[in-house]
Amino acid sequence: MIRVVSWNVGKRIDPWRCLTKMADRGEADVALLQEAGSPPGDLRHLVCYEDDVHWDRSFFDRWPLVVKLSDRVEVEWFRQVPPWSEVGNREIGSSGIGTMAVARVAPRGRPQEAFVAVSLYARWMRAHPSAGKRPGLHADLSAHRILSDMQTFMDYADPSRYRILAAGDLNLVYTTTGSGPWFKRERIVWDRFETLGMEFLGPQTPNGRQPELPQPGTSADTRNVPTYYTARQKCAANAVRQLDYAFASRGFHKQVTVRALNGVDEWGPSDHCRLLIEISAPEPPAPRRKFTVDAIHRRAVGAGVGGQFDRFLNMAKDAGFAVRPWALSVTIAPLTKGNRTLMYVRPESGDGGGRLHIWVAPEALVEFFPHLDEHEIIDALALAGSDWESTGGKELDATLDRIERFLMEKFPQTDGGG
Repeated sequence: MIRVVSWNVGKRIDPWRCLTKMADRGEADVALLQEAGSPPGDLRHLVCYEDDVHWDRSFFDRWPLVVKLSDRVEVEWFRQVPPWSEVGNREIGSSGIGTMAVARVAPRGRPQEAFVAVSLYARWMRAHPSAGKRPGLHADLSAHRILSDMQTFMDYADPSRYRILAAGDLNLVYTTTGSGPWFKRERIVWDRFETLGMEFLGPQTPNGRQPELPQPGTSADTRNVPTYYTARQKCAANAVRQLDYAFASRGFHKQVTVRALNGVDEWGPSDHCRLLIEISAPEPPAPRRKFTVDAIHRRAVGAGVGGQFDRFLNMAKDAGFAVRPWALSVTIAPLTKGNRTLMYVRPESGDGGGRLHIWVAPEALVEFFPHLDEHEIIDALALAGSDWESTGGKELDATLDRIERFLMEKFPQTDGGG
């Protein structure tokens, strides 16, 4: 299991000390930080990160980071570049300043379980002066930029083709119902996550403490859990707003659980609480069903054509072909390429008695055995314009006689030739 902490640390020093202690206790492997800046000098040897960005640090004094906290993971960071139409393998086009950090994370020694980790910070952006006398501040502007940048990792219509974990401070209140002036506008952000195949993981109750006081901007039955308190609220006990969230790409999200560490005694030294994200190992693939010739033989016996079925298989083996069982049938293949079908037989039950459905591929036989002629095969087996027939009784015996004569003439050796 990989443990990830998402946390807006507000450019404080104490959260860094808290994170290193969590790592010492085995409680955190990676941190997705917002408003981080750089760690204090005495802790830099305990954490590993890169913050290579294309914008001047004087533009903004804090930024997100992806931080490696333990040796249980391997991390490759993406360098932020302007949002060119094409970027390098280790680059990510970033259209915002101080809004995201991205890295590829994998459990050590298991690169097949790698995922893209994104630290999200939807910083407040002031509306254009032309919007009014007192332009407001809006976080959805940054959220849309982040989503646009993330989309470069989503080059498939099927979300299960990519593995992305995104978490951080969106400065938005999640709600499915509302009537405020900004509800519809902000709802577009949540809908866009969903449209891109990023499943909303909350956290929601019971994976976090709910406040006793109402949560502004939400309905009475909200499952939100507070993750932030204002300067006026002063402490975790008074927190009533959730601004921090986690998402994972559809399919991958089944491995991810999220909990808000928002209890009064566990909040931590920041005005935002931590999100603890745990990523379990993927479920092992279900064992492939093993098909056997014996199982098909039993079907043939049940249909009353067991003897004819065995005769067909023995003829194929004597000619040097490979016998491959499937769920309801057996295919005959060249020894050199078992996935190519030369002939096929399937026992069937019916009101008039059992039958064998026999299919022959003249073109495949000629491909692997050049001494054969396709028209000769059709004439010898009396396929009469069709490459298969379903037959029983005396007609089945006559069909098997024709196949046996053909195989004995063209494949007298038991090693198959060709």
